[in-house]
Amino acid sequence: MIYREAIHMLNTILEEKDPYTAGHSRRVAYYASKIAKNLGLDAKEQTLAHETGLLHDVGKLLTPESILLKPKRFTKKELIIMQRHAIDSVKIIENIAALKDHVPIVRHHHESFDGTGYPDRLRGEAIPLISRILCVADAFDAMTTNRIYKPRKTKNEALNELR
Repeated sequence: MIYREAIHMLNTILEEKDPYTAGHSRRVAYYASKIAKNLGLDAKEQTLAHETGLLHDVGKLLTPESILLKPKRFTKKELIIMQRHAIDSVKIIENIAALKDHVPIVRHHHESFDGTGYPDRLRGEAIPLISRILCVADAFDAMTTNRIYKPRKTKNEALNELR
């Protein structure tokens, strides 16, 4: 299907812009689909978890490289700009009819169960289940991958932090 080709194209463009995190979206997609499977979600939901994992950060295409590639902590202003990537991801995919089910999941992949996340400060069950799955998969990958600003944790350290 052509929409799947579009998903992979967007992911490729993002990896070209930010090669330091190359593979991140693919790993998040993999982890998310495995979590969905282990939770007993059906094949359609597992596919949705995988596809939204590939798309969750495409809004970073609109993030200035001076912020995206910054090797130090963000200022408050930079953090606000960086956090816009969830909404910017929606701007990029919302007009593709085949991705309409993906939009709310991508928008809410940084919401926190306690309501402290972004962009809408949703809490608990108000956060789409697959968004919650993406949040866990994204955090796990971020913790277990070397970043410019911090070294990776072991898988056990990351799992303990997630618990």
